[in-house]
Amino acid sequence: MSVLKQQGIDKSTKCCELTIYLVTGVRIAGTLHVAVNTSSAIRPSDTIRDCKEGFLLLTNATVYEATGTRDQESIMVRCDAISHIDLPDRGWSARETT
Repeated sequence: MSVLKQQGIDKSTKCCELTIYLVTGVRIAGTLHVAVNTSSAIRPSDTIRDCKEGFLLLTNATVYEATGTRDQESIMVRCDAISHIDLPDRGWSARETT
C-alpha cells in the first residue's frame, strides 16, 4: 500500500516528525509517512535504513538554509545527500482517516 495517492498523501498513514541534515548544511524538518498497516515493530529508523527508492518524502516541511527558511507542502530528499537525521523520541503516530 502506497502512502501516495493522486491527490497527495493518503490520509490513513502513520507518521513521525524528523529533522534531516544534509551534507550541504541545509536542515529540513518535516513529517515522514508510512502505510497505516505498517507493523508497530517497524521503527522510523528501520524505514529510513530500508529506503529502496533512494528518496525520503516529507510533508509539511520547513527548509532551513543560510539565506533563510521556506515552507514546502512536500519535499523529496535524496538519501545519499543526508548527513544525519534526528529521530523522534517516540515512534509512529496514527493519523485519522478522512
